[in-house]
Amino acid sequence: VAATDRGQLASRAQRGNAASLIMGLEALSPIKTPTETPRIEGTWELLYTDGSLLLTSPFFLSRCSLCDNTRELAKFKKSLNNLQKSSILEDIGSVREIVTERSVVSEIDIASEGTIVTKATIQPTLSGTAWEVSASSTELRGSNVSVDLVRQLLDIKTGASVSGGDLVPGTVATLRTTYLDDSIRVSRDTSGTAFVFKKVSGSTRPKQYSRRKGKSTKPIKIL
Repeated sequence: VAATDRGQLASRAQRGNAASLIMGLEALSPIKTPTETPRIEGTWELLYTDGSLLLTSPFFLSRCSLCDNTRELAKFKKSLNNLQKSSILEDIGSVREIVTERSVVSEIDIASEGTIVTKATIQPTLSGTAWEVSASSTELRGSNVSVDLVRQLLDIKTGASVSGGDLVPGTVATLRTTYLDDSIRVSRDTSGTAFVFKKVSGSTRPKQYSRRKGKSTKPIKIL
């Protein structure tokens, strides 16, 4: 996993092996209603995904839910991959989720930019195996945020580069949890993209961004 940058540099063979391992893990999930147990709460860091690192954020996940059809969804996911490979986001650091009983805070660290922070409410489905995820806000936090990144995120928010209209707070997306134990969590979006997280602590407190490198940092609101 480490050698593939969380799956981003994985070869076709490595992706195939990872898919087999993940499905094997899912078949052995010890908790049948993972989104209803307190064991899912805490700070989780992404280990691997077979999609874009950005899709862990409810901001991008909710945009996916607005795509008109599978063709538009594939087009949007391809645009995310291209954005991630661009010079704007060429160095993505930690990708975290801080989960409480009814909320999740997504933090995507970008070395040269700051952090994309999305807050969302979560509602377990009746089956106890998925969340209804509703993004409430997205901000860029840091002291060196580029105009290009702001423009790209606003284009995604308004639907300028994808179908489905304007992304507004409250847009709902579904995220399944297919495996959970005390240290590993596997989630999947509605198209089957897998996200493997490790639990790094039981803390449910998001990172503090009020100051960075001695400078005051005023967040830039996207959503």
